Amino acid sequence: MTKEELCVRVAELNDIESKAASRRVVEHIISTIKEEVTAGNEVQVTGLGKFYPQKQEARSGVSPLGGKWSKPATTLPKFKASKAFKSAVGS
Repeated sequence: MTKEELCVRVAELNDIESKAASRRVVEHIISTIKEEVTAGNEVQVTGLGKFYPQKQEARSGVSPLGGKWSKPATTLPKFKASKAFKSAVGS
């Protein structure tokens, strides 16, 4: 499912006549999740899961070809599915 298909589904399920209005709703949800995770906060959506930032330490090593490499510390977005979501997909 694409974002556009999601917008159409949201419009259908909520009796929103304008596709543009449902697109704005979906965009606001996505941007809110991005803003909160970027700020270091966790976003928990009951029945779906939680979005959260996870820090990754700096690393370095040696490649099999003899070169050295290093990766600076970074923060990555993560998602953990809820039990309800996992059981719905798994059944």
